[in-house]
Amino acid sequence: MGYTICMSTPRTSGFPRPLLQPRPRWWWIVCLLLTMTCQVVACAFWNFLQTGRWLEMAPGAMRNAIGTPISETILGALSIFSYPWMLVVFGVVLGIILLIPLVMAALYPLWSALLAAMALVFVALNPIMGIVVAMGCVLVARNRWRNTHPYGALVLGALPTGLLLQLLVFTAADTSLLLPMQRWILAIPFLLAMAVLLLGGLCCLGLAKLRKLRPGAIWPCILLIAMPTAWTFFHQVGTDELHYALLLRGVEGGDVIFPAQPSEQWKQKHAPRSGAPQLATLAQRQLQTRCDALLDRCDAFLGKFPASDRAPAVAWLSAQARSLQLNRATLPQLISPTAAWPVESARPAWETLLRQWPDHPAGALARLQIARLDFQSIATAAKPDPAHLAMAAKANQSLLAARETLIKAIAELDTNTQKQTRMGLFTPHTSLPNLDDYRQALQAVRELLWKIKLNDVLTDPPCAWSMGRLLAANPCALNYLYTLRTLQADPVIKASKLLDNVQMAYAHQHTDLHDRSEAMMLLAKDETTDTAIEATYELGRIALQTSSAPSLPFRLEPSNDYFRKVVGAVDNPWTLQANDWLKQTPSEPTP
Repeated sequence: MGYTICMSTPRTSGFPRPLLQPRPRWWWIVCLLLTMTCQVVACAFWNFLQTGRWLEMAPGAMRNAIGTPISETILGALSIFSYPWMLVVFGVVLGIILLIPLVMAALYPLWSALLAAMALVFVALNPIMGIVVAMGCVLVARNRWRNTHPYGALVLGALPTGLLLQLLVFTAADTSLLLPMQRWILAIPFLLAMAVLLLGGLCCLGLAKLRKLRPGAIWPCILLIAMPTAWTFFHQVGTDELHYALLLRGVEGGDVIFPAQPSEQWKQKHAPRSGAPQLATLAQRQLQTRCDALLDRCDAFLGKFPASDRAPAVAWLSAQARSLQLNRATLPQLISPTAAWPVESARPAWETLLRQWPDHPAGALARLQIARLDFQSIATAAKPDPAHLAMAAKANQSLLAARETLIKAIAELDTNTQKQTRMGLFTPHTSLPNLDDYRQALQAVRELLWKIKLNDVLTDPPCAWSMGRLLAANPCALNYLYTLRTLQADPVIKASKLLDNVQMAYAHQHTDLHDRSEAMMLLAKDETTDTAIEATYELGRIALQTSSAPSLPFRLEPSNDYFRKVVGAVDNPWTLQANDWLKQTPSEPTP
């Protein structure tokens, strides 16, 4: 530091004594406790940034922490590439928890510095960092510069920590996925931590000199550094954002929520001795457990942050999760959860979402699901009834309102995403429902409105009842194909305009491309039906899959011919998709 301190008291056991004078004794103890409190709180805050909990008491927490590199923290829930303010927060907090033990090693007895280093192990759950800092504390406390050149001793003690941080920069999480400039940005929190360590140590030792080596030099400097950092986190990022990011860990968008797994992989992990008959039962039981845990976390978030900007998204996730079920159609090859088919028990959650946030884009998704449930409720009647027209009209109004909201929301989100993408180095933060979820919902709304309009659903009770029966058929159930065959044989449906829609639903279930193309060609022939355009669009998509079925090119027209027919037809829900395919595919398919 440019000054020399000579202690009049002799060294004990051959080692230099601490710089601070332990007088008055009570104030020395108070300052020591305040400094230790600062270290514990800073370490707890570091753990909070990773888990959302100030103290992690789970039995396996320490074991998991040993195998988790510190780089995963800054690229975890609150990634520095999605939340730029976290560059400052992570860097300063890391610098504080490294600074306190090292500067205590110069000013206080070594045992107190080692206790502060142990807070890194048991509170911040970073054993490797705690051991390295403890080694640095020994270097500071047992160095003869401790009394003559304390800042030099501090720098010497910081060397192991600096080398470790440098190692962490170069062994961070998979940097192959990062841009070259992003790899440099990855080093900023570590460099900032070293700057806080060195400059903070200079301030602490300088204040100690000004106070003539009386206690009370560390914790005021720590508070001066920590308070602006805490303000930055709580006002620029927010606790609700942290809990929202943690809530989305392991969660996907759309109807999936939980990602699918191959059955063999799932069995090896969860039920290695189970047979095929037990697979569905065990998978459904595990899915229900995961779903209940997710609902509990959603309810906790909504109870804690009811006014958060993320509350509508969490309410959507909670409502969507209530329809989660095992997709039996993919068994036994794939364990695939899905919420594609809404269940009646989820209606209160959707209605709550719509009532509290009617103008939010998530409210439009609630309108779509409620409309589907309204049609399903029509199917509970044994036969058509004129009262069903009022229910169909209500569902139609919900769909119209949802369409307008979704169009505006998608345009706004698309613009914002493009702006964030142009930044290059920083990616948009995780958000559910995402842009694809809204686009898929808009497509579903357009298809439902198309079927309602062209099949007299609002004016003919048998058609309204038939529409309800079709939407009440659960595509995730084992008996879905049997249900569709039963609907095709129903006299009311056979006499209505919805018969071709039931046939289209059946055609979609063909896994063999040849069988599916045959079914679609039959439906596309009758151009008087609304399914003819959808079948033409599907034929265009099938024609693109020539590598999966080499004989298809000899039976189908070029894919672009089908897409041009869709674009040239009356305004329909598949026009935009067909246009996109025309832009992406060559003029002639490659056999």
